[in-house]
Amino acid sequence: MPYRTTILQGAVDLADGGIRAYGAIWLILGLGFGASALTLLAGSESWQRMVIALTVISLPMCWFGWPETRVGLMVNLGILALVLTRLVRHAA
Repeated sequence: MPYRTTILQGAVDLADGGIRAYGAIWLILGLGFGASALTLLAGSESWQRMVIALTVISLPMCWFGWPETRVGLMVNLGILALVLTRLVRHAA
């Protein structure tokens, strides 16, 4: 992919510093999802809250980067559906 400084299909130009911050948010989200996976493997229940929070933040990030991020959007929706289904089953 070529280097771009725009989001929302080129409608908003973040300039060089802004797109670096945007990239840093993506990095933090990726690290957060990795940390939540480790939390799940460790047997802690806090991973559910982590995943929901990360997914809620990731959804608009995918919208900003559309159409390149369409797969991420679908993955986020799938993750959210699975976690919410698990929470509903445990509440019942």
